[in-house]
Amino acid sequence: MTGLTMQQDALAQKDRYHADGKPLNEIQIGTDVSGVVVRMFHNRVWVDIGAQRDASLLVPKRLAKSMKIGDHMIDCVVGSVDLQSERLLINLKADTTSMPHVEDQSQLMRENAWPDKQDSEPASIQLHDTNRTLEFYQTMNDRFGLEDIRRYGWSHRYGETFMHDIYVELAQLIPQGTTRVLDLGCGGGEFAKVLSEQRPELRYLGVDLAPFFVDSARDRMAGVNGYEFTCSDFWTFLAGRACQSERDPVDASHEVGGTWDFVISCAGAFSHDHDPSLEEQLDLLDLIESSASRGFLFICHGADSGHGICMEAARERVARYSAQAQPPLGSTDGSSWSYVSPEDGRGRKPCLKKIQFKHRLVILLR
Repeated sequence: MTGLTMQQDALAQKDRYHADGKPLNEIQIGTDVSGVVVRMFHNRVWVDIGAQRDASLLVPKRLAKSMKIGDHMIDCVVGSVDLQSERLLINLKADTTSMPHVEDQSQLMRENAWPDKQDSEPASIQLHDTNRTLEFYQTMNDRFGLEDIRRYGWSHRYGETFMHDIYVELAQLIPQGTTRVLDLGCGGGEFAKVLSEQRPELRYLGVDLAPFFVDSARDRMAGVNGYEFTCSDFWTFLAGRACQSERDPVDASHEVGGTWDFVISCAGAFSHDHDPSLEEQLDLLDLIESSASRGFLFICHGADSGHGICMEAARERVARYSAQAQPPLGSTDGSSWSYVSPEDGRGRKPCLKKIQFKHRLVILLR
């Protein structure tokens, strides 16, 4: 089978479900796995590892440029499993620096894709990408508990009242006419709770990498209609939705999460999950912009912090979006409104003035 034929065949499998695969509830985090690449999107690939669902894998950009459908990935390890949303994430081992070995797809036998349960041990290596972030939040959560703002890495000065006021302002900044909000880094559902009170007409989807935060959010919002939560990293979630929408826009609206028209994040969207390059960060911003007809709002870090986005590059990209945007509903001058913090973050902000200068704003409302 040629690479092109294999790619077309992979894209034709909308649900990517393998009835004869290993059930997700039998998959253990830390297990070594290998498999065949069946889909690609930028440097995110999906790998058939013998499970009932294909696994998502983020690879270094230098490797992604040389990869193709049908490559056999080795030296991978299970990073996270979300049974509710049926999402499976794997990572390359930390010492994997060379191009994965390529074999013919027919050589991968599903029954041999997984090591025997009794013989497998959790990998005793330092993982990167999502695992580093998960380990950080697990440590903070264990240290401070589910009701302390410091579990998110925020300063203790950002207390409950302070953050409640921020959340109220965020809720009011969402443009009128928005129908559904996507929240990247929903945490334990604190913003979701305020949003449901301030903007009861909105529906909501919260995404977070940490399953313990997602469980907390679901408990907090139990019984509130129109509020959903799923466990995933931002890159995997948005890239997967983009691929699905390209294949079948109608079907995409019925998958977990459905569709949205405004994206919000208080969680440093451009710096979490791995160490993205500027190009990757801007790719993520493009994915967000293309999915959000009413715009987006991010509280994030600047590049000067060592793990944030370059404000100048973000400003140029947002200016392009703004110039191409359709006039917002109710607009009198036919223009959208945007704001990107200056490089040093010290400029006078038009909104969310309580946020310290080290936290930047990237906003497009339309």
